[in-house]
Amino acid sequence: MTATDPKPARREAACPTCGRPFDLTLLCVDCRAAFVLTQMQQKFFIERGLALPRRCESCRADRRHGRRSPRATQGPQMEDGDEQPQ
Repeated sequence: MTATDPKPARREAACPTCGRPFDLTLLCVDCRAAFVLTQMQQKFFIERGLALPRRCESCRADRRHGRRSPRATQGPQMEDGDEQPQ
């Protein structure tokens, strides 16, 4: 495949014999726990052109929490009338 060739279309995991789609059991790259990616979840990612997840839901949530903006992780915001800490 060259740089100008289109990527092959991604499809849900399907039985090679009957062609029926099935859920995938994957291993998380962070915690090595097995997690299930349902047919509906596969369809969601594929329809949007996204790569299938490599992390379990818990590890994905932990990564999202770590990527929040600094403002979101600074703690409580000051209200009007609050004094600045000294």
